[in-house]
Amino acid sequence: MVVAMVFITVTLISRSTVTPEESDAASIKKGRKLTVSSLSTSSKSSSTRRYTYLPMEVKGNLNSYPGGVNSNGYVAGSVVTPYVFSATVIWSPKGEYTDLPGLPRGSYNVSGINNSNTIIATDNRSYINKISAIKYSVSGGMVDLKALPGSKVPKPIMKPRINTFQNSMFSESPNAYSEISRPLYVNNDGDVVGISNNKAVLWINEKKDPVDLSSNIRIKEPNVVSTASYISDRKDGRVTILVDSYVDTGILMETAAKMYYIDYSIKDQKIISTTVQDKVDVNKLLWVEPKRILTNGSIAANYVPVNEKGAFRWDGYIFSSAKFEENIRLKDIVSKAGISSSTYWIVDINDTTIIGYYGLDDNWGNIKYFIVNYKTNTVDFIGDLASSGSIVGFDPNENKTIQPLFINSNGDIVVEIDDYSTSPTVRFPAKLILISE
Repeated sequence: MVVAMVFITVTLISRSTVTPEESDAASIKKGRKLTVSSLSTSSKSSSTRRYTYLPMEVKGNLNSYPGGVNSNGYVAGSVVTPYVFSATVIWSPKGEYTDLPGLPRGSYNVSGINNSNTIIATDNRSYINKISAIKYSVSGGMVDLKALPGSKVPKPIMKPRINTFQNSMFSESPNAYSEISRPLYVNNDGDVVGISNNKAVLWINEKKDPVDLSSNIRIKEPNVVSTASYISDRKDGRVTILVDSYVDTGILMETAAKMYYIDYSIKDQKIISTTVQDKVDVNKLLWVEPKRILTNGSIAANYVPVNEKGAFRWDGYIFSSAKFEENIRLKDIVSKAGISSSTYWIVDINDTTIIGYYGLDDNWGNIKYFIVNYKTNTVDFIGDLASSGSIVGFDPNENKTIQPLFINSNGDIVVEIDDYSTSPTVRFPAKLILISE
C-alpha cells in the first residue's frame, strides 16, 4: 500500500487598516483563500542583523521537511523518497544529513529533537490502523509511546496549530483508527508531552505507561480536547508543563479555550499546582497556542481572544509569570516598525528573539515574516534581509521563498525553502546562522 504524506499550508485572516475584529469576521464568512509569502515589506529593517545561509538539501532533488532544531545545531526531519515512504534523517551543524539507523522507513512526521539528539515523531502509517507517537535515539532505538486508554471525542474539529505543519492537528474520523497519538515536545531529560486520543499526555522517560494530564487537571466538560505542547527540563525532580484545552462545540468559531500552567513532580508522579487562564485582556479565549516557558520564567503563547460582541483578533503575548498579568504584546513591538495589522503570530521564540509573521489585507491574503528582538524592540523582515544581502550566501534573484520555522537558544533559525526554479518545485530546509545583530 502506498502511504502519502499530506502537508498543510495554514491560513489566517487579517486586516491592516480598518477595524481588525470586523475584518476577521468578514474574512471567515467569505472563506477567502490565503497564501504564505516572504516578500519584502515597505518598512525598513531596524537593526543590523546578519546571517549566513546554509542550505540542507538532499541529493536527488527530494523534498525534505525539518521538524526541530536543538541548541547544538542539529536538525531532525523527514525526506520523501521516490517510493513516497519517508526516511527520518538528522542534519549536522554543517548541513550534512544522515539516515537514522534502526528506524524503519515509513510515514513519520518529526516534531522535535533535544540536546541529546533524541527525536520524537508521529508514525502515520495508516495501514496499521493507528497513528502513534514514537521516540528515537541511536543508543535506545525506536520506542513506541503507549497511547492513553479511552474513547476519542466524537467528530473533533480542526484545532488551528498555526506555527508549522509538523505541529498541526487534523480533523480525523474517531472511528478510523484504534488510537491517535502525537508527540509535540521532548525535554533534555527525555520526557515527552503531546496529545493521545484527544487528551493531554505526558510520557515520563523512565516509565512505560503514559500520564493522563487531562484527568489530573480535572477537565470534565463534555467534548473537551486537550493538548500538552511544552515541558521544561527537570529541576529538583519537577517540570513545568503547558496544556491548552478547548470545548468542541462542532462550530469552528464557537469554541472556548483555556491554558494550564502545571507544576508537576516527576518523582511522585503528581501535580503540585495548576494555574488556569481562560481570558486575556478581560476577553475570553477562542483559541490558545502555548509556545514556551523562557529561562526567566516568562510564558509565551498565541491567543485569539473574543469580546462580548463576538469580535476577535490574533496576537502573541509574553507574560512575565504564571499570574498572567504583566505582558508584552507582539503587536506593540511590530507596530513600532510601521506595521498595522490584526494578525501577529509567534512561530518560535528563545530568550531574546521571536520569529513570527503578521497578516496583510488583500484579496488573496498574505503573511509576512519577521525577526524581533523583544529585549531591544528591534524588528527585521525576512524579505528585507534577503534583498539587502544580509543573508550571506542567499541569492535574492533566485526564485525561492523563505519560511522560518524554528529558532534555537543560539539564535540560529531553521527555515523551509521552496525552490521554484526547478520542476517540480523542491522543498528543503536551510539554516540562517547568526553572524551579528
